[in-house]
Amino acid sequence: MRKILKHEFNRVIDFANKQYNLDFVSFLPRIYGDKDNYKHHYIYEVNKELLGMFLAKPYRYGNLKMLGIGSLCVEKNHRNKGIMQDMFHFIEKELEINQDILYLSGDKTRYEHFGYYKSGVKCTLRIKGKNLEEFDISKMMIRVVEDCHTLSILKENHQRSLETFANIARDSQKIIYVFSEEQKQGYAIYDKKTNEILEICGNIEELKIIKSIILKNNGIFVHYITDMKKAKKFYEYAEDYSITNLVNIKVINYKKVIKNLLKKVEDKQKGKIILRTKDRTICIKVTNKNIKVNEILENNQIYLSEREMIDVLFGNPNFISQKMGLDMNLICSWFPLPFPSTLSSIDGV
Repeated sequence: MRKILKHEFNRVIDFANKQYNLDFVSFLPRIYGDKDNYKHHYIYEVNKELLGMFLAKPYRYGNLKMLGIGSLCVEKNHRNKGIMQDMFHFIEKELEINQDILYLSGDKTRYEHFGYYKSGVKCTLRIKGKNLEEFDISKMMIRVVEDCHTLSILKENHQRSLETFANIARDSQKIIYVFSEEQKQGYAIYDKKTNEILEICGNIEELKIIKSIILKNNGIFVHYITDMKKAKKFYEYAEDYSITNLVNIKVINYKKVIKNLLKKVEDKQKGKIILRTKDRTICIKVTNKNIKVNEILENNQIYLSEREMIDVLFGNPNFISQKMGLDMNLICSWFPLPFPSTLSSIDGV
């Protein structure tokens, strides 16, 4: 296993194209349209023959260090010979160091074997403009972004340069709208091809932004993609909704992940929950003023499996077994922890 050199990037792209029968420059244009992304690729070679490859791209979400794994593939005639296992072993030993979360898209059963569990909840709501008549947008100003430096208000969570953000968010079918209402500001990313609002940020009421986008595009309705916590707020205005898993997750630093993501959850009930896995005990306590998360490495006789632990933290609370003996009122108040919906594609972060 080794990192590739810059001049090998086209070779790696050709290899991935052949294994997946895709055009990766078109399929993941932000990754494979930028030659500088060669530095995030690793290959598995035997006697200079390329037999496997993967992408490992770092990403910051607030204070969390995340690593996105993608483009995993093995040469067709060398599958089921342990190469995929060797690549995941390399990721575990060499790349997980100092990371908080790893994530990848793909088959549930295949990647659970390597410690990645399909979870994270993405909710898509279909909201009609006529359901938003109570929201006054007469003072709302809306414009399409041309200069990415107007997006300086957007850097709260995503540790990306403004140029990188604009390059990801604005392509041939996506529009970045910036809104102002008196002293308030906000933005939204709208996909005109799918009629979806992918992201909203700022201090303007989101439903006003949604209404403005519907009217701006002479539409009847729009789809809004968000996490479960925010979905509760918009549910009464939605005609219908769907809930899907977001991505395959492997948590490295439970304490840091829980504390940082739980801070983003609004209207948390006060209380304490103790979660036990086979080799650790995690105590989470929420008070009026702060969040405390303590982790003790110890062997437990009664515990949650890693699958169940991920379900509690990131899954749909309705699917959690009551046999776990957890306070379901607190579970529903705190979890699932929010992830950006853009994680569903490694090309969009």
